[in-house]
Amino acid sequence: MKKSLLHTIIREEVKAALGEASNSELDKFVNNFVKRLATIYGYKSPDAVMATFEAMKRLNLIHKDVDYKAPSGMGVVAEGAYDSATRNELAMYISLLSTALRNEKADGNVVMVDFLTKDIEEVKAALKAKGGNVAESSKSLKEYTKTNFQATVPGSGRPKIDPALFAKLMPKSAKTSKEAEARIKMYNGSTMFVQSQYFVVTPNGNMPNKPKYELHQSQYYNNEYNAPANLKGKDVNVTFLTVIDVTDGGEGVDVGVCYVDTKVFLAEYKVLFQLIKSVS
Repeated sequence: MKKSLLHTIIREEVKAALGEASNSELDKFVNNFVKRLATIYGYKSPDAVMATFEAMKRLNLIHKDVDYKAPSGMGVVAEGAYDSATRNELAMYISLLSTALRNEKADGNVVMVDFLTKDIEEVKAALKAKGGNVAESSKSLKEYTKTNFQATVPGSGRPKIDPALFAKLMPKSAKTSKEAEARIKMYNGSTMFVQSQYFVVTPNGNMPNKPKYELHQSQYYNNEYNAPANLKGKDVNVTFLTVIDVTDGGEGVDVGVCYVDTKVFLAEYKVLFQLIKSVS
């Protein structure tokens, strides 16, 4: 959302609630409030506006049946927004939104859970209208291509895994993390092939109350034609790893993310863990 549209939303909501004419001081105050809210809760500004709107509904300052709408009169996702998307793109979007939903549920973020739930239903409806089904979402994420690849910075979205904790969990893989992160950044701007899968595992041994983890992996392979000149003919051999503690069931708890050497990781998990389930 453009900054100008965000300002318009704020102004219109303030006018409607307070009956005020345009007031530059009030606009400045509300704008600063939105920025502060976004900083505290890690929102983007549009999400902070929506969160404020939903909070006002819960406080009975806005009628509970009133839905958040953009200045155009459309909802957060405009009607027909998915018309140009392919079935694979819609299926992939459902999977990515579902991952985000799980994170927000774990954080107890009621506003974003409601928003994402509605968004997922809209995408599912668009997928069904194109003759697709939700089962395609897992298939589409097995292998896909990212043009103008940019390496994710661990901690910029989901939390970065604590190095000491990861060293206890997977000591050999932990030692490769820094080098793997540096190596994957060398491929920024290239075309990257990505294969996704996850394992559900529990540590080997007979100790009581063993934890259970989901090890989500995005394994990277480069398009040789588009590889940086100094990296042609070299194996990327990097995996972006997400560890989720699912010991207590439910949506699980984020342990964190990091990069690892793919070969070292795949060899080590077989030694340290009992495989309960593999999804690829």
